[in-house]
Amino acid sequence: HDYEQIPQTNRSHCMVHVFYYLNGLNGEVGDLLLVPGTHQKIMNNNALADFETNDLPGSITVDNVPNGTAIIVHSALFHARRAKPGGEGRSRYFIDISYCERGVIWPGYRRQEQINQCALEKNLGRDGKYDHLYDTSQFFNRETLREEFDTVNQGSLCLKV
Repeated sequence: HDYEQIPQTNRSHCMVHVFYYLNGLNGEVGDLLLVPGTHQKIMNNNALADFETNDLPGSITVDNVPNGTAIIVHSALFHARRAKPGGEGRSRYFIDISYCERGVIWPGYRRQEQINQCALEKNLGRDGKYDHLYDTSQFFNRETLREEFDTVNQGSLCLKV
């Protein structure tokens, strides 16, 4: 899953991912695996890593969608691209975008402020109407706070209230 939270403690605010398959999916290279119900579980995104590339019980594979398909999932839903043979000569374009509900400060990623500033400079906020989509004050830099988090996020969180 890609639900960005350090540490993983709740699902109080919605975060969704939109997967755009510009060339669709046809059963070759990069099918989408979904594990229904996992968005309701609180766990780290590597919790199922021991399964590696094996299919999981109850999983669903999306492998036949037309060009331009968008699939929307809760970001905490376990999902993966499936390695499969075929399609080596075929280009595969895929866009992965996430949208976070306001109200909490979400973990950001490297260069997020720079990328958002570039978007604003290119007027992707449409003369201010959509500038809120590029508001970096809704995110914190996880890299600069990692050491502090590793120190603070120990033991029972209920004792820190």
